[in-house]
Amino acid sequence: MLNVTGVPNVRFKAGMEAEHCSKKDSKIPFTTSNYGVTTTPENEWNIIVKGDRSKANMEHGRIIPDVSMLLNSESARMSNLFEYEVIAIIIYTGPMVRAFYSFDRIFQEH
Repeated sequence: MLNVTGVPNVRFKAGMEAEHCSKKDSKIPFTTSNYGVTTTPENEWNIIVKGDRSKANMEHGRIIPDVSMLLNSESARMSNLFEYEVIAIIIYTGPMVRAFYSFDRIFQEH
């Protein structure tokens, strides 16, 4: 599996940012099958982590939680969540879930 995914970055947030913003597929648009939202991994990172909502497709009732607000919630505090974990939760529950499940993304180099 390491030959496909590479070695994990133990600096989790930096690794996540590199995965979303620096990899060769980070600027390749994809469209979700459920709501027809077209975005890129880099765009989703900028929307969620940097707070740049200018390119966010807010149709279909999309709600983008604020990372700081969730991190300071009682549930996050009780669970001892780190910032990168909250970011992962938000990213995983948005359009990026389509990219995570895409075999094309995983195997496009092979």
